[in-house]
Order: sequence, then C-alpha cells, then structure tokens
Amino acid sequence: AKKATGKSAAAAVAADGKYVVQSGDTPDRIARKHRVRLSELLKANNLDPQSARRLQIGQKLIIPGKTVAPAAEIKNEVKQPVVVEQPPVVEQQPVVEQQPVVVESQPVTPVAPPVADAPVPTDGGDSESEVEMLMIETNTTAAELAAKYNIPAEVISQKNSGKTEFPKGDVIFIPKK
Repeated sequence: AKKATGKSAAAAVAADGKYVVQSGDTPDRIARKHRVRLSELLKANNLDPQSARRLQIGQKLIIPGKTVAPAAEIKNEVKQPVVVEQPPVVEQQPVVEQQPVVVESQPVTPVAPPVADAPVPTDGGDSESEVEMLMIETNTTAAELAAKYNIPAEVISQKNSGKTEFPKGDVIFIPKK
C-alpha cells in the first residue's frame, strides 16, 4: 500500500515541477514523498516556518530538482511587469560660431608672490633698482645662489642680513648685475 501511495504522490507532480497540495499534506510529508530536503522545499517556494504551517489544499508548490519554472512564479502566480526607465532627453543647443577676440598685449612686470609671515630681508640701504626680490623654492645656501647668479656669496649674504642659508619660502634680495 505504501508503494502505491508513493507512486501516486510522485505522479501528482506536473511536468513543470509543481505539486498540488492535497488534504493532509504537510511540508515535511511532501518533502519525504519527493525525496527532497524540507529546507530545500521551503526555500524553493519562498516559505518560512510560519507560512509553511498554513498550506492550502490546491496550492501549487515547486519540488526542487524537478522544477523548470522560477520560484517567484509560484508565490504570486502572476508575474510583475518590468519597468524600464528611459534616459532623460537632453536638448542640443545650436552651435554658434564665435568671432576671434583680438587683445593687444602689454608688457607685464613680474611681482614676487605675497608670502604670509615670511621675514622681509633688509636691502642694506640699496635702492630697489639695485636689487631683485626672490622667493626661495627649495632650501638653499648663499654659495649655491652665488653660483647660479654669478655673484659673490658674501654680497648675497650682506644684502640679506648676513644670512648664509635660506629655507624654502624665504624672500631674499639678489643684487642686480
């Protein structure tokens, strides 16, 4: 008698892998009849322990391993429409041909950038026409500056309050040639 019941239960699974709940069925019994794990049966049908206790006669369940249809179809029996968002329409602006602008060039006098809280060296009484202000970009010495500007290191040191080393950011005076 048990073999006949097992065969009829197995035969109750439709070709699409769905089983129709019969009177007296429980999730555990259905899982055993179809030789699947209870957890797999519940997962395939999106059932939690609470909803598994409330099976209805005639309800369709997916039997894992025999299923062709997705689990979402069983739960709602109606597929939800897919909404595809359209990208916003961007209006193209007409291309306007521009006329070239002619600008007369004028000489530009270089000015040392302002340095906050940097000590301003004294120029030893020389007028501005005799010295050039320079902001130090990397740590350097009077000897290195002397080689670069072809001026004796002692003169550079004298024009800058006797200093021989200049850290980055210092503003110093270099005598003009």
